[in-house]
Amino acid sequence: MSRDFPDGTICFDPVTAETRLLSPLTRFLLELLAQASPQSLTSACLVEQVLAVEEPGTDPRAAAKLVDAAVAELVNTGLIHPSEAV
Repeated sequence: MSRDFPDGTICFDPVTAETRLLSPLTRFLLELLAQASPQSLTSACLVEQVLAVEEPGTDPRAAAKLVDAAVAELVNTGLIHPSEAV
């Protein structure tokens, strides 16, 4: 169960009874990972997808660091399994 807000998405997990606030980037990556097989989305592919929707001139290295942090957040919160992490 989730609800989108301008600053992110609030997710409630009824199994753990935990509520989390996901950043827009983390929500975007979660949606990408849910739509494809984990093996088809490499870290470079996720960064490419993020850069495609970001402002022109966004630093790819900075985007890669943000993607890595967001994927780690998804793993740490249990929203994706470590084997799904790229």
